[in-house]
Amino acid sequence: MNDREQIALLRIIPSVGCGPQELTIALVQLNGSFLVDVQDSNEFSNRKRKRWRVALNSTDVQQQIIKLKQASVPAFPVSPDVCDGEYIELTIKGEMSTLTLGWWTLHPEGAEEVAAFANWLREQARQ
Repeated sequence: MNDREQIALLRIIPSVGCGPQELTIALVQLNGSFLVDVQDSNEFSNRKRKRWRVALNSTDVQQQIIKLKQASVPAFPVSPDVCDGEYIELTIKGEMSTLTLGWWTLHPEGAEEVAAFANWLREQARQ
């Protein structure tokens, strides 16, 4: 039996193109190790893989989680006006709670740590 816990889920949806386009990146703890589960449903992507996993360094993940735990986001975040780019949505699963924050291309004011975590997670999926 696997001890699998999803910690965060990042969804990236571009505003251009047609057909299903979504990149999902899940940060998962599995039997004490960390990995990202990636699923690319963008039929026009230049990636050859549709689903893949990347093992992560546990120390790096713990450092990112510590930074995220110290983040403070306004209850009514305001994003810059953006009419193109991509929709980014990050869901973080805490103890007995879930936080979801979404934005178009540029993160809301006050959400720098959350956006930095989303960018880090995205970079891990590219490995």
